[in-house]
Amino acid sequence: MKKVFQSLPVSFAPYRLSIYGVVFFHLLAALFTVVSIPMIIPFFHILFQSSETPNPNSNVSGLELHLQEFVQQMVSTAGQQKAILWICLVFIALFFFKNLFRYFAMFFMTPVRNGLIRDLRQHVFDQYQRLPVSYLKSHPKGNLLSILMTDVQEAEWMFRNSLETLIKSPLIIFGCIVFMLYLDVRLTAFVFILLLFTVLVIGGVSRALKRESKEAQDQLGHLHTIGDESLTAFPVIRSLAAEDHIGRQFATKNNRYKNLYDKVLRRRDLASPLSEFLGVSIVALLLWYGSGKVFEQALSPEAFFAFLFAFFQIIEPAKSFATSFFTIQKGMGAVDRINEVMQVDETNRFLGKDKLSGFQDRLEFKDLHFSYEEGGRLLSGVNAVIPKGSIISIEGPSGIGKSTLVQLILRFFDPSKGSILVDGKHIKSYNIQSYRQLFGYVDQQLNLFHDTIAENIAFGSDDKSDNRIRKAARDAFADSFIGELVNGYDTVIGEQGLKLSGGQRQRLALARAFYHEADILILDEATSSIDSKSKTLIMKALQEKNEKDQTTIIIISHQDELKEIAHTRYVIQDGTLLKINS
Repeated sequence: MKKVFQSLPVSFAPYRLSIYGVVFFHLLAALFTVVSIPMIIPFFHILFQSSETPNPNSNVSGLELHLQEFVQQMVSTAGQQKAILWICLVFIALFFFKNLFRYFAMFFMTPVRNGLIRDLRQHVFDQYQRLPVSYLKSHPKGNLLSILMTDVQEAEWMFRNSLETLIKSPLIIFGCIVFMLYLDVRLTAFVFILLLFTVLVIGGVSRALKRESKEAQDQLGHLHTIGDESLTAFPVIRSLAAEDHIGRQFATKNNRYKNLYDKVLRRRDLASPLSEFLGVSIVALLLWYGSGKVFEQALSPEAFFAFLFAFFQIIEPAKSFATSFFTIQKGMGAVDRINEVMQVDETNRFLGKDKLSGFQDRLEFKDLHFSYEEGGRLLSGVNAVIPKGSIISIEGPSGIGKSTLVQLILRFFDPSKGSILVDGKHIKSYNIQSYRQLFGYVDQQLNLFHDTIAENIAFGSDDKSDNRIRKAARDAFADSFIGELVNGYDTVIGEQGLKLSGGQRQRLALARAFYHEADILILDEATSSIDSKSKTLIMKALQEKNEKDQTTIIIISHQDELKEIAHTRYVIQDGTLLKINS
């Protein structure tokens, strides 16, 4: 159990008091369960041997002898029927307190279980915000979503079905075994041999379960990837009449997942019937072996009944424990996938401590080299100085490295060689949050969110001022189409803004960049879907923002109109940044 908990990327410290409460009340519940077992001895003693006087020299335990003496005195005082009534009332009281304490244990367990799952889901989500861009680009989004949702859900089922059992069941089993040892060591040893065989059988099945469960989770990640791609790229799929093609891909992965999950569930479902069958087999052998000891008068009949009762008290916790063990092995497949993501550490990249209060002087590239693949070359020997307040354009055909240069500026990647300086200092020396606040970024993908127009414009800001939102929309010439919508700025635009046209999405993304009033504005093909009139107005707005606020503007594009507002034009050629003479 300790190993299972240690493998989870969450802290148990906030729930320490609740966990103590869980253990304490489960301990009391187990205690009352065990205490109820010896009460069967006086019941059967009254039922079968009420007229006999206990013999101190007989082969009975001290506890049994004391119970017999107590019962004999009760029978002589109150009679058989009333004595049995009192024993039954004691039974009721013991089981009342057992279940009361069990409820208290579950009461304290609820915030622990739900809180740990909440923390786990939050840790995974927070880790996604820190993952290197290279990791995000090399791992399918559907698989990452599968880890965040499905694998965390699998871990939740593991907690829900196992956490209580792992605490309660061992306590009950331990108490019953102690009582069984007290009654007869050799009979208990016989039971242990049979239980050991059971554990070996179940353990062999569970090891295969963990492996197959992880494979099934991987396949589910592939399913999510295909599903995500089919919904995101539906225009391409339908324009190529490729619905059947992607349907076959999904069907192949779906069938593979189904077959794997069949194996997982069959092994998991085997746990309870297998443990029950083995338990009944043990009981049958126990009856045979124990009855021989009764016939030999090595054990009294009522003590043997109490031994059987204690063993039956073990069977249910043992079955729960076996089922939980299977559930844990299945859940550990999901936990392993979660840990693979959580162990990706990028903190060493962002150890800079200097805080930037603003852009004062220049942005500079010094002998910059970069390649996505080891041994390749995309950017090679880039050198340039971008002064504060300038408008520059970086031009060149697609795939030449324009957007990559922007991602290096934003520290999505680090260069293979060379450096980027802001105000004369290496960008690695700056705190990453304060550094990135220098920039307003509009990328080619126009990433918008399933929220209102106002929330999209003010996204990432705690200060959601209506006046600032409307001003940013006006500056980006988005207010004209927003005013035509029924709900105006409260219009929900759908996932990735699909309820808007391409040009409307671009103007909304520009408005978001303007809202944050960044010192450096980067536009990566940000005007490619806007009509000529709107484009002219946006270029004018950019010039006004540059002149009024001294905003530095970096425009990534291949369009000729940009040379009219750019102070300096660059082109990427053979991996190097070359200045174009205007």
